[in-house]
Amino acid sequence: MRAAQAILDAARRGRTHAAVGHVERFQPGLRKVREMQLAPRFIECHRLAPFSFRSLDVGVVHDLMIHDLDLVLDLVGSDVESFDAAGGTILTDKEDLASVRLVFRNGARANVTASRASLSPMRRFRMFSSQGYVSLDFTKNYGLIVQKGPEWEQGRAALREMNPMVLAMQKDWVTSRVLQVSELDLSGHERPLQAELDSFLKSVQEGREPEVSGEAGARALDLADRIAARIREQRF
Repeated sequence: MRAAQAILDAARRGRTHAAVGHVERFQPGLRKVREMQLAPRFIECHRLAPFSFRSLDVGVVHDLMIHDLDLVLDLVGSDVESFDAAGGTILTDKEDLASVRLVFRNGARANVTASRASLSPMRRFRMFSSQGYVSLDFTKNYGLIVQKGPEWEQGRAALREMNPMVLAMQKDWVTSRVLQVSELDLSGHERPLQAELDSFLKSVQEGREPEVSGEAGARALDLADRIAARIREQRF
C-alpha cells in the first residue's frame, strides 16, 4: 500500500492522473450493467483458474480476486463496514484459495471467491437488485437478465395456487410473462483491453481523470491487503 500511495503522491506533484489496469471494468457485460443503472443489493463473484506457475510472489487475493474487489467497490459505491474471509495454501506458501463476504455501509452484501488451483477456469459475476437479476460469464462474453414481467402481480397469485404438474407445463408463460428472461446484447463493444487503452488515451487527450483512477486502484489494493492479512491469521 505504501508503494501505491507513493505513486498517487507523485501523480499529484506532477499534476497528472494515474490509471490502473483493472481491465474487467471494460467487459461488455459490465458496461451494459452500468447502462441499466441497477442498484446492487447482493453480488456474487467466482474467479477460478488452473495453477499457472505465475505470480507466485503474491497470493490469489492480489493475483486474481483484486479484479472482482475493484468491480464490487465500484458498483456498490459504499464503504466496506465489515468482512469475513477464509482461505488457505494448497500448492504454494501463499493463499491459493480465498473467499470473502463483504458487508457495506449502505446494506449491500457481496461474496467473492478466487482460486488458482482449480481444474477448469471460471469467471462469473452475478448481481441482484430490486430491479432484477443479472448473470454474466466473462469467459464466454455472455449475459442474462431476469426482471419482473407484465403479469408479475397476477402471476404471483396464480403460482401460489397452481399444481406443480400444471406449473411444469407453464414454463414459457413464467419466463416470458410473469418474469422477463432475456439475453443481453453485448455486440458492438470493443474487446476489454482495447476499450481500456482507448479510455486511457481519451482521458489524456481531454485532461480528465481515467475511468479506473489511481485512487480506485488504491482502494481495491487496501481491501485486498486486509483480506489477505485476515486469511493469514487463520489459513489452513
